[in-house]
Amino acid sequence: MDAKKRRNRDEYAVIPVTQSIEKGMSEYPYDDHLELAGLVADRFAQMDAFAEARLTWTTNTQRRYLNDLKLFSSYLKSARIERSADALFSDAEAWRGMTFGLLKGFKTWLEQQGYATGSVRGCVSTIHVFCKLAGPGPVGSGVLDEATLAAILTVKGTGGRKARNLDEDRKRRQILTRKGNKKAEPTKLSTVQALTLKKMTTHPEHPRTRKHDLLLTARDALLMGLLVEHALRCGEVALLTIDSIDLHRGTIRIYRPKTDLNTQGWQPEYTSRSSIGSTARSLLAITLKSRYPHELSTSA
Repeated sequence: MDAKKRRNRDEYAVIPVTQSIEKGMSEYPYDDHLELAGLVADRFAQMDAFAEARLTWTTNTQRRYLNDLKLFSSYLKSARIERSADALFSDAEAWRGMTFGLLKGFKTWLEQQGYATGSVRGCVSTIHVFCKLAGPGPVGSGVLDEATLAAILTVKGTGGRKARNLDEDRKRRQILTRKGNKKAEPTKLSTVQALTLKKMTTHPEHPRTRKHDLLLTARDALLMGLLVEHALRCGEVALLTIDSIDLHRGTIRIYRPKTDLNTQGWQPEYTSRSSIGSTARSLLAITLKSRYPHELSTSA
């Protein structure tokens, strides 16, 4: 028998390694260029978060945001932190280092400066918008991490009964409760003006023809009827549900969370029942029957 050539251990070791490499290359025939390009594209997409958001904002919205950011810039400046409103408006990096404590301090600062609670809520909401844009992707720019953003969003403005209590406390401390040109008292309408508003909605100069648009016309006229005939606030109209309306009795149940100041102090919130006005009643019948036919037939 011919003697076979003996192979050393190194020769045996080389064979499987070479085969493994060739096999691996056959399973992944593409390079990693797409993966690298994706990482770069994600980073650029995050950098454009502020610019993309601005494209969706109206001029009035941008103006309001800038005004709120000017106040925030003034607050930061009082703590010797330089951040211009323009930088906060357009550059995500300007928000690096933002925390919930800074937002809470800003809220307190606004209250001490005498801004109305509604204005304070608006400013806090604006800061939320920009912190989300500076937050983690894919929506944000990645400047703020998820935990930091979550903590910032826990800071809310003061509303409802708490806002009234806050205003009473500020009055006792002789701090303004409203600052700016926004009126504190409602604008009074004469009977002629109120009837004109009702006529403009119930008998528009250019009537709509499409079925869907006719419902919108009825809706607009109904809202004006409720506001004029019942002197409802916008918030009270928004709280109305189908259960608030009783067409058979011709009554409407109104929840009044906001109360008026009388000689004995703040009147507690309450629910009242009122007869539905003529315009509102006819429009309610049209609107409710078109929107909730099943509920009305069941209640009947």
